[in-house]
Amino acid sequence: MVITLAWGARYGFVALFVGGLFVYPFILGPYNGWASVVPVIAYVLWIGTQGMGVKRRQKSKHLIFNAYVLQVIYSIARLGLYLFFFPLFLKLNGGFLYPDAVRAIPNDIIMIFALKGIVVEAVFLALSDALLQLPFIRRGLGIEVREGSHRNSLTMGLMFFGGLVFAWMLLFVQRVLVRGEPIGIAWFNFNEEAQLTLILSGIFFSVAGGVTVRFVEGTLAAKLDLERKQEALARANREILNLNEGLEKRVKERTKQLEAAVSELEAFTSTVSHDLKAPLRAIQAYVSMLEAEQESTLTQSGKDMLVEMRMTVSDMVVLIEHLLRYARMSQMPLRVVEVNLRDLVAECLEALSRGAQNRKIQIEYPSDLPAVKGDRVMLRQVVMNLLDNAYKFTRPISEPRIMISANKKADVVWVCVQDNGVGFEPSAKSQLFSIFGRGHRSEEFEGQGVGLATVKKIIEKHGGVVTLAGAPGQGATACFSLPASRRD
Repeated sequence: MVITLAWGARYGFVALFVGGLFVYPFILGPYNGWASVVPVIAYVLWIGTQGMGVKRRQKSKHLIFNAYVLQVIYSIARLGLYLFFFPLFLKLNGGFLYPDAVRAIPNDIIMIFALKGIVVEAVFLALSDALLQLPFIRRGLGIEVREGSHRNSLTMGLMFFGGLVFAWMLLFVQRVLVRGEPIGIAWFNFNEEAQLTLILSGIFFSVAGGVTVRFVEGTLAAKLDLERKQEALARANREILNLNEGLEKRVKERTKQLEAAVSELEAFTSTVSHDLKAPLRAIQAYVSMLEAEQESTLTQSGKDMLVEMRMTVSDMVVLIEHLLRYARMSQMPLRVVEVNLRDLVAECLEALSRGAQNRKIQIEYPSDLPAVKGDRVMLRQVVMNLLDNAYKFTRPISEPRIMISANKKADVVWVCVQDNGVGFEPSAKSQLFSIFGRGHRSEEFEGQGVGLATVKKIIEKHGGVVTLAGAPGQGATACFSLPASRRD
């Protein structure tokens, strides 16, 4: 049994043959005769069942492969084996080979005999399993010695000898106090009943020791496994902290580099814009001087060219002013206050209506626009740019309409400006928020292509986002998000 549980069925059969257990059942031949073949079949069945379990337990921890579960399954098969085949083999007895063997046994005797064998095999299975917990036996069999099992031998030894002493004390008390035997006889002289009791007690306490060792080993293994997992988790946490520190350091370095690059770029943009103004103003002055001195000699074509030159220079000056404001935007600190959106929209519409007095535009916006938190000057520029675009791109429409709405979600307010103007190609949306990005030609609609880029920069500075949707001939909708002024 020990060999089978340690190495599997193949070596179990070898141990069965070498140990002479194959011929042992035939010692009872004169009494059972051919029926002694049944225990041999039972031994073979046991080795096959438990040997298969050993191999399967190496790959799976499923309960069905547990040695004691397999023992229950085997015991049921063994009981059927005895009840069915034992009577059949008994009938073969007689003749020359087993003339004195029994040819019939009552079924209840066979049942008792089979049950006794089942109990004995279960006990010896538990004993074999207990012996396999001992480190010196595992080393002798070439099995891995489990961590923390160095005290198994001491534990099982104490259980075994302690059990024998306990059983011997009980027998001694029984023989002296109950039966009245002399102390000398009770102390040393043991009859067959006492010897059997001591043997069974030794087996019982050995099995109990194996159960104890298994429990202790399982508890210790769980503790060691938990400690290993905690150590691995602590090591992983330390690695994560080290990675975070390194990542944070790299992020700070990259942020400084990026801020330095942005500052350098903004300074360059501001310097270039300032430097460009001087020659443009000189060109404006030269155009005015040329127009005043040569007015009488200039042809109409020359005068038109001077007018075109003056307008071009003026557009360049306006463009440079827009670039300067865009470059300064990131350097300007936010003066966060509570901004009333309705008042801000009304103010921007009033300013835009002065330049579009001859147009009839239907403008819709609710009276309960919510308040937001932000820099009022910057937000005025956002609303002004979006409304100016709506005014501009609804110019060709016979019945222009502009709708302003706001929707509060949690702690964020979404503000949208929608028009029914000319719209834009969806493929051009990605470039509309960049500097000089345009959705239409400058001959069709005026502008420098800086308005939406400025809107995006301001809203992102406030921690919000900007979206744009539209299609040719179906108008456009520009939305931006801002933090709400209060929590509900």
